[in-house]
Amino acid sequence: MDTPPIFLNTTFVYISELKRQIVEELLSGMSTPAQLTRRYEISSGLLYHWKEQYAKGRFDNEPSKEAALE
Repeated sequence: MDTPPIFLNTTFVYISELKRQIVEELLSGMSTPAQLTRRYEISSGLLYHWKEQYAKGRFDNEPSKEAALE
């Protein structure tokens, strides 16, 4: 990816743009959840949390129809 995570005190802080790219790669089927968690060194729980946030439009994207009804 073009935008690397920001490193703060041994913790990675991922910016919204990168989170969106990772989730979109998951949703497109280009990569499996296991591939993404290994590649970006994130937990599966975090990946699915980002997926939920993406559905709600939290990464400068349009919310999904399901999330808009909540």
